[in-house]
Amino acid sequence: MNRTAALFAALAALTAHAQSAQQARNRRDVQQDKRELSRNRAEYAGDRVDLARARGYAQRLQELRAAGNMEGVAALDAEVSRFLAGERAESQREANRAAAEVIRSAGETAGAAGEAVADARTGRAAGVQADSRRDLRDDRRDLKDDQRDLRAEASARNRVTGLAARWSGLAGKMDPSSLDARAAILGEVAREQGRDLRRTAQEHGEDQRELREDRREQREDRRQRK
Repeated sequence: MNRTAALFAALAALTAHAQSAQQARNRRDVQQDKRELSRNRAEYAGDRVDLARARGYAQRLQELRAAGNMEGVAALDAEVSRFLAGERAESQREANRAAAEVIRSAGETAGAAGEAVADARTGRAAGVQADSRRDLRDDRRDLKDDQRDLRAEASARNRVTGLAARWSGLAGKMDPSSLDARAAILGEVAREQGRDLRRTAQEHGEDQRELREDRREQREDRRQRK
């Protein structure tokens, strides 16, 4: 085998290896997208329940106050404290998950950038290079979306932490101003739950889009192997 033939053989082997690695990555991406969609559906259902609970707490406080039932208010204090502790823990998990998603998206973006450069350097077909550039644009957009989600989740965590601290500071205080403060906090809790619901719906839409894109990449890889 002369030097030119050996070079072409090595290039073909490298190309085949890169294609195989890309196909494996695409399969993993599709499976990850499906898991995210399933998780988002469950979170959306949970967010709806939490929103209803927050509104119910506000209604109960109003009724207890009208009845002068301060023992009932004390019981509500404990129940809302447990609810907010759970929400605070959940918001921390969501922030951690969002941070992991940013890391994953950054890795995918770096991989797509490397693939686009390699396709250009090796002079692959114009259609293949166009696909690589489009994949890179998609991955960069997804990374920006994930960075935005991380900022939103971190802000939500901070707000919930603040609400929990304010609520615990009212324990045992039954004067009119403290009861007013409870009502105000519960209004903020309900608004926070509404934001969670909208954020989850938005993330679900983004995950659906990512699944469509990853499936498209799978089809492109199969077409390029032919």
